[in-house]
Amino acid sequence: MVVSLSSRGPRLWVVDCCRDHRRNPLVFRISSSHAAQAKPNVQTLDMTKERIKKLLSNVELSVSSYDTAWVAMVPSPNSPNSPCFPQCLNWVMDNQLKDATDENQPSPIGFDISFPHMLEYAKELNISLPLNQTDLSVMIHQRELELRRCCSRQKEAYLAYISEGLGNYHDWNMVKTYQMKNGSLFNSPSATAAALIHHQNAGCLDYLTSLVNKFGNADPLTESTKRGDYMNLLEEPFKDIHAALEVYHASQIMHQEELSSIPSNSLNKFIHKQVGVTLKFPFNAGLERMSTRRNIEHYKVEDARILKTTYRSPNISNEDYIRLAVEDYNACQSIYREELKGLERWVVENRLDKLKFARQKTAYCYFSAASTLPSPELSDARISWAKNSILVGMIDDFFDVGGSMDELLNLIQSVEKYIILIYTSMLREAIWTIDGRVPTINEYMENGYVSLALGPIVLPVLYFIGPRLSEEIVRSSEYHKLFKLMSTEGRLLNDIRGYKRELKAGKLNAVTLHMRHAKCGLVEEKVVEEIKILIEDQRRELMRLVLQTKGSIVPKACKDTFWNMSNVLNLFYAKNDGFTRNDILDIVQQIIYEPVS
Repeated sequence: MVVSLSSRGPRLWVVDCCRDHRRNPLVFRISSSHAAQAKPNVQTLDMTKERIKKLLSNVELSVSSYDTAWVAMVPSPNSPNSPCFPQCLNWVMDNQLKDATDENQPSPIGFDISFPHMLEYAKELNISLPLNQTDLSVMIHQRELELRRCCSRQKEAYLAYISEGLGNYHDWNMVKTYQMKNGSLFNSPSATAAALIHHQNAGCLDYLTSLVNKFGNADPLTESTKRGDYMNLLEEPFKDIHAALEVYHASQIMHQEELSSIPSNSLNKFIHKQVGVTLKFPFNAGLERMSTRRNIEHYKVEDARILKTTYRSPNISNEDYIRLAVEDYNACQSIYREELKGLERWVVENRLDKLKFARQKTAYCYFSAASTLPSPELSDARISWAKNSILVGMIDDFFDVGGSMDELLNLIQSVEKYIILIYTSMLREAIWTIDGRVPTINEYMENGYVSLALGPIVLPVLYFIGPRLSEEIVRSSEYHKLFKLMSTEGRLLNDIRGYKRELKAGKLNAVTLHMRHAKCGLVEEKVVEEIKILIEDQRRELMRLVLQTKGSIVPKACKDTFWNMSNVLNLFYAKNDGFTRNDILDIVQQIIYEPVS
C-alpha cells in the first residue's frame, strides 16, 4: 500500500486515530423512509431562506408589560398625583384585556413576595378585587415566611432585585448600594421604578427616562437580558443555566462537579438534556456536526425566558430556523451516505477488506471527516481525510501485529520518500520492542508524534478546503508547530488510554517510560495525571496558535483543521482506547444515518 503525498510538506505525519481490539466491521443500516426524508424541497428551502433574511434585518423583542406597569406608576417629580411617564400608563391601558389583565404569563421571579404586596397596595388604593380575605391572608402569610427565609446577609442581593415587592418594609438605602453606573438596579426597570417611587434618585430617573426614550411606550426586556451577572449577584431561586453552559463551553471555568450540583428543579427538560450531554462529552471532544444536531434537537420555537417577566423574540425563536436547519442537516446527511458508499466500494475494489491483520473501520474514519468538514462542497477534503485514515490505520496494524521484520523492511523500501519518515518512525518503535531497548522520553516523543501518523490524514486535506498554500506557508515554523502540537496531544491521549494493553504486548509508551525514568518511582495513577496536564498544555498552546492573528501566515481555515483533528482525538480517546465505546457508535449513526425530524 503506497500513499503518495505532496512534496510540499517536509515535516509530515499522523495518528492512528483510534485503536480497537475488535476486528469485525460494524454494520450500519438506514431505512428507505429515512432516505426519502433526507431529500429537501429546493423551492421550499429557498422560501425559508428569504423569510429568515427578512427576520435578520429587524430584531424584535416581546414587550414587558410587567416592567412597563411599574414604570407607569412612577409619580412625576413636579406633580405627585401625575405619572412621570404617561406614555407607559397609556400603553398599559390600551393593551389590557377585557378582564383587566394583559395575558397569561408564567410566574416571574419573586412572585410569592411581589404579588401579595401588589394586592395590599391595591387595597390601600380602595381598588375592589375579586378575592376573599381568607385567600389574601394565606398569600400574605406565605409572603412573610418567604421574607423570613430570605432575611440574611447572603440573600440581600436577591431581595434588592425583587425590591418592588417589598414596599415600605425594606431598607431602601441598602437597595441603593446595588445601583449600577447607568442608574439602574440590576438593569431591572421594575426594581428601578420601585426605588424611584419610594425615594427620589436622579440616577434612577435618568435610567428610566433613557429607557422610555429608547423604546417608546413599553419597556422590552432588553437591557437586563444583555447581562450575565445573575449567577453571581442573585443567590436565590433562579440560575441562568443557558449562560452557565456558555461560560462552561467558553472557558471551562465552571467545573463539572459545580455544574452537576445545580438543583434539578431549576432545569427545564430541554436544558437538562443539554447539561447532560455537555457533562457526558468533554467540551474538548465537541465536533461541529455533533453540536449542530444537538442544537436542532433541543431547539424550542416557543422558547421564552423568565426573569421578572417572560420575553421572547421571533428573531431568536422561529419555526423557519428549525425548518431550514433540519432540511440542511438531512440534505448533507444524504451526501455523506453516498460518499461513504463510494468509500466502502474503494475498500473492496482494492481488497483492503481481505487484510486479516487490519481492523475494518471505514465508517469511523469517514465519520471523523464528515463531523469536522461538514459543508457539501468539501467532498474532496472528506474523501482524502477518510481514505488516508483507513490506510494509516491498516499500516499501523501491519507494524503492530501483521508483519515480520523482513516484511516491514520490504515495505519501507517500496514506498515513496515523502512518507518514509512515518514508516521509519513506526519501524523504530518496532525495533525498540524487538530489541528490548528503552528510549529516553524525549526520543520517544520526537518519534511518537510522527508515528501517530496524523500527517497523511490532515496535511493533504489542507489543499482541498479553500485557501492556497504557498511553499512559504508549508515550510514555516508556524505550520510545523501546529502539526507537532496536534500530533503530540494525540500521541499522549493514545498512550494514556492504551498503555495497559501495550504493556502486555511488550510495547513501550509515554506512561511506562515516565514510570521507568522517574527517580522517585511514581505510581501509575500519578503518571497518568501528570501526562493529562501535559495534554492540556499542548491543547492550550494549539488553541493559542489557532486564534492568533498577529504574525500568522497559516490561513484560518487550515488552522481550524488542526483544531478539528484535536477535537476528534479527544472524542475518540475521551474514556477508552479508541473505537470501543457504544457512545461513539451512537454518534456515528446520528451524523451519517439517522435524519432529524
